[in-house]
Amino acid sequence: MFRMKVATPKEIERYERRVAATPETVKNMVAAGLTVAVETHAGKESAILDTAYQESGAHIVHDVRALLEDADIILKVQKPGHNDALNCHEVSLFKKGAMLISFIQPLVHLDLVSGLHNTD
Repeated sequence: MFRMKVATPKEIERYERRVAATPETVKNMVAAGLTVAVETHAGKESAILDTAYQESGAHIVHDVRALLEDADIILKVQKPGHNDALNCHEVSLFKKGAMLISFIQPLVHLDLVSGLHNTD
């Protein structure tokens, strides 16, 4: 049985303290039949421990590259950006056909929207 994989990476935008999924939303997604993965320490700035995500049914993933490359749906608060640690743009890590749920402001970030539309 195919299960959609939802990924929540740690936000990389400077000063962003929110996280796109909480343990409660993880619980709801798992109950709906989704597989949920959260990057290590994604909730740290929101005072949410990795153990809370695990107790809600999420897998904790240490490698953000593996997390994003394997996801069918990516949940982010901020738009995708350049990941300095990996020296690449987050969009380059998305698998073909992945869906992004984010505050992207498409009319402000036309280049990003075009890049998301044209990913191979």
